[in-house]
Amino acid sequence: NTSVLNNNGSNTLAVSQITSASGDYSVTFTAATNLPFNLTLCNAWYSYQTGLYNDFNTWTLDPSGATFDNPANVFPSSGDDITVLNGFTVTYNVSNTTLNSATIQGGGILNMASTTGHNLGVVTGTGLLRVQGVNLPTGTYTDFVSTLGGTVEYYNTGGNLPTTQTTYNKLVFSNSTGANITYVLVSDLTANGSVTLSTTGAGTVNWQINDASNVNRTITLNNDLIVASGGRINVGTGNEGSTTPHTLNMYGNITNAGVIKF
Repeated sequence: NTSVLNNNGSNTLAVSQITSASGDYSVTFTAATNLPFNLTLCNAWYSYQTGLYNDFNTWTLDPSGATFDNPANVFPSSGDDITVLNGFTVTYNVSNTTLNSATIQGGGILNMASTTGHNLGVVTGTGLLRVQGVNLPTGTYTDFVSTLGGTVEYYNTGGNLPTTQTTYNKLVFSNSTGANITYVLVSDLTANGSVTLSTTGAGTVNWQINDASNVNRTITLNNDLIVASGGRINVGTGNEGSTTPHTLNMYGNITNAGVIKF
């Protein structure tokens, strides 16, 4: 069939009658078409090596990641798809990027560092998404936070956890610095996989349930809770003495080498 492009309004193209997800397609406009928009070609990028996001040497168009194929010497741009392959770490060093999708394969790491303002599009995979702080990028995390999904790690810089993302698969709070840090849960939370608190520096990492608000929180942990020696779990000052206290639903094992105080 011949692919058909329609303007759905707001200069948005709808593509129909394409029967294959791969192949080469071309668009031909007649003189009478007079369509007031520009067509932008988007690329699918794969990690070629461990490196910085805006280093073109990090990226290849080869899906296997084995061959360096980047003829224009560019890094992913707005609307592109990226895949971090097993064994590679891609670290963001720029802010305010927008992608169509981000796939983090098992064994792959996408480290957002302390950058902000990102939209990762549709996020999939079984790898590790690291965030220094609490600025989780915007995106559709449905697959990534499912029981077959990946891991989100908040590290080294504390703060209030995002209220826009309250479901995770595996969740890690970590600290490799010498300072004590606290992550504050100001919403309900569900973890389909394990929740881990770990430290590799002299500082502690604290997961605080609620702040000073008089609100009861519901936490559902569908797998194990692991608290390392430098890990702490406590509650905020809000809701003290309430007849509707916080609720913890625990369906896995608790391994505690730190401090848990409710």
